[in-house]
Amino acid sequence: MYKARRVVRTESNYCINQAELKGMKDAGFDEYEFISLGEEAEDVCDTCDDLDGERFKISEAAVGVNCPPMHPFCRCKVTTPQETLEDIQADIDRMLEGTSIEEIEQRLDQMIAEREQIGTTDNSAEGVDKSENGGIIEVGKEETTENDMLTKEAEDLTIEYMTEKVMSMNEFVIAYSKIEGFCLNPNGKHWDHFSAVGYTTKDGELLRNQLRDAFEKGIRVDVKEGKIKGDICFNIYTQLGVTEKHLFLTGWQIDHGTNCARFIKAFDKEGSG
Repeated sequence: MYKARRVVRTESNYCINQAELKGMKDAGFDEYEFISLGEEAEDVCDTCDDLDGERFKISEAAVGVNCPPMHPFCRCKVTTPQETLEDIQADIDRMLEGTSIEEIEQRLDQMIAEREQIGTTDNSAEGVDKSENGGIIEVGKEETTENDMLTKEAEDLTIEYMTEKVMSMNEFVIAYSKIEGFCLNPNGKHWDHFSAVGYTTKDGELLRNQLRDAFEKGIRVDVKEGKIKGDICFNIYTQLGVTEKHLFLTGWQIDHGTNCARFIKAFDKEGSG
């Protein structure tokens, strides 16, 4: 029974990730991001934990090396790379390469003019003959309002679904790479937030335990859809610190198709201003 279960779970994960890679390749992506997952946070092995958040070329994907499954019963997954501010800036730089300030201003003026034209076109219907002899069937305010209500209802259902999933989520992962590579990294963006309240580079396990308590006991707010359709993001505000406590925002994400939240980021709300 154990052998059969091992084969089914491992092979299922293999097939899912291979399908994801093919889909990303067909969509024009040339890289993927490794996401470590487990039934419990402590279930993630060191090998998978070290690969969490790392990017690799799709053409160089190798199962057991940089692509899941890395081992029997592996639950890790591949996903499209998370876009960073550096990625966005690089895209902007590429688009504007060799473009003068005057050309950029002309583009902006053109975009504004086009939007104004769209608004004028939408409002011009008020001058159309809507009488019975006009030959045009009137689309009244009631129909438009009804469509707006249906759209709003669909949005509410999405928010309601995401909120319900977030509030009922019990499984979570706190990757060591996020703790040591982001929070407690002296070269990290928010290292000064953590060092200011007494953390050192050796306090990884302490911070991990505090984040675990925050997930289990904290209030989950700011629920919204992530950058990738189907992902759900939310925040938990909690008191963190060693020598003193400050209010930190901790960010979490439930990747599409999973039932596990993973720790994304944390920074001091009191010192972020």
